[in-house]
Amino acid sequence: MSEGGMPARPQGADAKDRRGASWLSGMRLGRRAQDREAEAAMAEAVEAIARLSAISQAIFQTVEGSALPALEAMIVQAEATASDRRFSAAVRARMTDFKASAEHLRATFAALLEPEPAASPQSSNSATDASSGPPEFTGATISGLRVLAVEANGAHRLQLRAVLAQTGAEPLFVDDGAALIEAWRSEPWDVILFDAEVEGAMAAIQMIHAAEIKVGWSPTPLVALGGLRQLTDEEAAILDGHVTKPVSGPSLVAAVEAATAARPQSEPRMTVVRQTA
Repeated sequence: MSEGGMPARPQGADAKDRRGASWLSGMRLGRRAQDREAEAAMAEAVEAIARLSAISQAIFQTVEGSALPALEAMIVQAEATASDRRFSAAVRARMTDFKASAEHLRATFAALLEPEPAASPQSSNSATDASSGPPEFTGATISGLRVLAVEANGAHRLQLRAVLAQTGAEPLFVDDGAALIEAWRSEPWDVILFDAEVEGAMAAIQMIHAAEIKVGWSPTPLVALGGLRQLTDEEAAILDGHVTKPVSGPSLVAAVEAATAARPQSEPRMTVVRQTA
């Protein structure tokens, strides 16, 4: 018995307690070290993701801001050369082949920039369900229509051109309102597609609409692309349709069909000759 009547601690108990305390301390230190390693690994992962995101963003900006406009210009030039009979048949054939290759590359870039559609809840259904889906888009109902399109954004122009190519329509693309008026003067068009955010586009659309009304023509059907929030009620009133971006084939065909049906051509459209001073 110890002093005070308390039982004496067994021999070696103090050493055992010290070993236990040391073991617990080691466990705590080990967990802290593991926590620090996990935090360091997480920080490295976050930094790596940020670097990859920055690299991806730089690639997309380069493709959209430089590669696509340059490629678009080359396609236009190749198309013009291929149809210019001042050049030899061999040159025109080479330009036709080059244009086809450039259009393939353009489609690849467009697929790179186009956001992936959200997966539908039915995407995991059986192959039988998938085979009974909606019919494939063709766009044959607007085949042959002469389409004047105003789109300055390289990626959106690329996508719109790809959609129109599936329909068989015959588009001409311009970059701004001044070019729109110039193209409208040169020949009649079955429909005008335009982004109201393009410089001068809405003002040009209003001028064209007013001129057609003044001379007694049925106004050219007008289909806006993208948002309409910036339009006044007066501007929106002359529109025949609207398609959100990114443009899909079915939505574009539906809008063009409705727009052209709403404004049948009642008077022959004559080429407008620009007056000179």
